[in-house]
Amino acid sequence: MRLDLDELPIIWMRDHDEGEVHDDEEDNRRFIAVLRRGEPFVMIAERAPSLPDFAKVDAEERRRRAKLFKDHRRDLARLCRGMILVGRAANLPMPIRKGIEAISSAAGISLLFAESEQAALDLARARLADR
Repeated sequence: MRLDLDELPIIWMRDHDEGEVHDDEEDNRRFIAVLRRGEPFVMIAERAPSLPDFAKVDAEERRRRAKLFKDHRRDLARLCRGMILVGRAANLPMPIRKGIEAISSAAGISLLFAESEQAALDLARARLADR
């Protein structure tokens, strides 16, 4: 997934476009820059991940992601008002749901679900307005 920061303080996690060359390190730098702003934000995944999505990520990339979340846990817990997945929680395979819940819990981020992108945007705006 790639980060779309066009709607900050809402960060979209979007699928790569067909044939798109993607730089995960650049996304990490951009994400750290968002954290350094010190302003609340919400992350929305345009779809819940699938088992093949997890299989595509190599062990080194999983370690880098885990380290990023670990190194910035305090900022994430303080600034991120939630991670919203577009889709139904009941449709997620249990191993994926447990993995996402573990990541969000370790980072101190609320995990939320929305039925549609519009519902996710409404929920994100409400979460940002609450604080």
